[in-house]
Amino acid sequence: MKQFIKYLGVGAINTFITSLVIFIFMKFTNSGLYLSNVLGYIFGLLSSYVLNSLFVFKSNDILKKKKFIKFIIVFLTAYTLNIISLYILSNIIYIGDYLSQYISMIIYSLSFFYLCKFYTFKKQI
Repeated sequence: MKQFIKYLGVGAINTFITSLVIFIFMKFTNSGLYLSNVLGYIFGLLSSYVLNSLFVFKSNDILKKKKFIKFIIVFLTAYTLNIISLYILSNIIYIGDYLSQYISMIIYSLSFFYLCKFYTFKKQI
């Protein structure tokens, strides 16, 4: 439970950073819904890896290529769920672009935590 609370704290910081980038691109560059989302998540990926490695999962092998590749796989899986939910919420259910972004972020965050915990940063016995 303590680990999940740390994850939520790091996630709040990372969500703020990712949201800020997404909404800046949506508002000021007219990049569109999906390009803004991609750019925000790319920017957030690096900060997420560092913060989760150091503070949540206390990984001492942060610079290992294999660990980062696992992290990318987890990211791509969770991000795919994000895009699918974003599409459904925005284009099928029509709840609005901004609310669709936030709900999709929640789906992403929960799936990302469990995949990191049980795959990327799983303690080897």
